[in-house]
Amino acid sequence: MASISSTDVQILHNDARSAPIHRCASSDKTPTLSEFMRSAVPSLCSLQSAFIPSRLLPGGIIQTMYSSAGPSTAIRAVPYIRKSIMVPDGGNIALDFAPLTAFESAHEKTPVIIVLHGALGGSKASYVQAALEPLTRPKAQGGSGLRAVVFNFRGCNGTRLTSPRLYHPRMTDDLRSIILYLRSFLPDAPLYALGFSMGASLLSCYLAETGESSSISAAFCVSNVFDYMGCTAELDSGGFVSRRIFNPVIGLGHRKIVAANRDVFLSLENKKCSSLTLQQRKKAMSKVLWNPSITMSSFTADLIAPFDGYDGLSDFLEDTSCKSTLKDVRVPLVCLNALDDPLMKSDLLPYREAESSPYVMLALTPKGGHIGWYSRENGRITQWFVRPICEYFEGIAKARTISL
Repeated sequence: MASISSTDVQILHNDARSAPIHRCASSDKTPTLSEFMRSAVPSLCSLQSAFIPSRLLPGGIIQTMYSSAGPSTAIRAVPYIRKSIMVPDGGNIALDFAPLTAFESAHEKTPVIIVLHGALGGSKASYVQAALEPLTRPKAQGGSGLRAVVFNFRGCNGTRLTSPRLYHPRMTDDLRSIILYLRSFLPDAPLYALGFSMGASLLSCYLAETGESSSISAAFCVSNVFDYMGCTAELDSGGFVSRRIFNPVIGLGHRKIVAANRDVFLSLENKKCSSLTLQQRKKAMSKVLWNPSITMSSFTADLIAPFDGYDGLSDFLEDTSCKSTLKDVRVPLVCLNALDDPLMKSDLLPYREAESSPYVMLALTPKGGHIGWYSRENGRITQWFVRPICEYFEGIAKARTISL
């Protein structure tokens, strides 16, 4: 049942069995997730918790569209240092680190937040910048004083493809490779994770797959796409904006990635795609590149699913939905979603899964859209979700220090 009530934010979590927020800490000093959220994250869990949308951006659709096309609300741009790594299947992943000088010492124990962006995003995405600017700003300047590394998905944000696999929520092997890489030079730093939209789905899948052995000790998700079957149905046959704007825009964005890397998809060298003949690859490429009405579902069915070994679109959508696997998560995971999200409709949310989990907490606001939550504070437009994110990770880091 809902364990915490507020004027605007609905919280679903198994309060009676709420788990300690740190597994290896002294149990008598470590609060449960419910206790921690009440004390450390007032923007979600106090009686005064409320998100008030900007009058200029009143509904979920316009909040979502502004998140995709509007400017970042960050006070200043976050500078990064980029490092590219190769993963076992030959893929190339670009990692962007911030702050610039925070990763020079291998023995530094300041927590590191791995950031997983949404579809077609990256470290420059407005919502990523909005969250990382205060998270990585020094404490002396009013920030959280934490470190971050943005996991830019294959083909995104200037990353050239070197293998014929595009990102999706079940490609958790890429996240595992990143964690191994980080541990090679940051053996002592706690690892947290922040996921947005599709990145939140990937993060949730990883946490469910690894359970108690997860290398990530705390996570926060924004606009998690819990049910890809339902989300795809909404994009294909839902409202006008979903069908005629969101769906083709996402499909066209992915087609641009393929067009810029078509030689990689025609190569027969990659072992992951050994079952596809050259003729099958050419046929798939032709469908994707010349389809005048391309959508995300057609793109997935024609290219992502077959190139990654799935038996069609339904098989892919069922496997990539994290909703049914939340029961296997064994670290604190807070998921923030809006009930007016036009992509992840309210009837698709994991109400029962959150209510029965000691580790997963689902926070719901009536408004906010998909990675939106635009409000007006002190005369400027801000994204409200940044506040609970900062409270959460600051609190987790502080609680870990006290509990050890």
